[in-house]
Amino acid sequence: MSVTTLKGYDGNKKLTGRKRFIIVDVLGLVLALRLTSANVGERAGALLLFTTLGQRFTRLKTILADQGFDGASFLASVKATYQLTVDVVCGVLGGKGFQVVPKRWIVERTFGWWAFHRRLAKDYEVKESHAEAVIYWTMIRLMSRKIRETQS
Repeated sequence: MSVTTLKGYDGNKKLTGRKRFIIVDVLGLVLALRLTSANVGERAGALLLFTTLGQRFTRLKTILADQGFDGASFLASVKATYQLTVDVVCGVLGGKGFQVVPKRWIVERTFGWWAFHRRLAKDYEVKESHAEAVIYWTMIRLMSRKIRETQS
């Protein structure tokens, strides 16, 4: 697949384009990022993300994920291949409307930060490498602002 044709159609979410898979720390700062076409499933995208993560964060042992990443065979293969434990965070049973799910808001907050940046509000980039660069550029800008805020 060519770098410029990394777009697909996700029939569940009914969108065309790319999916962004990220691993963040407890502050919501990006540790690893992987872009895939929209037709790549959640588990397949997660495996690509873990490959991207590699051995850069050896102290990382547990990944919190939502229900799209469950499944006994998937969890076992991640444990065997990457030595990572994936804890699936489930929603509150019987709750109606919006429910705050513990720890899930950390990743959602990172996506929310991106929504304030025009280049990330919609996927304008043609090349995957450019799209990744814009995300990293945004995170550098956010981190430098947070450092400035703590110093003043």
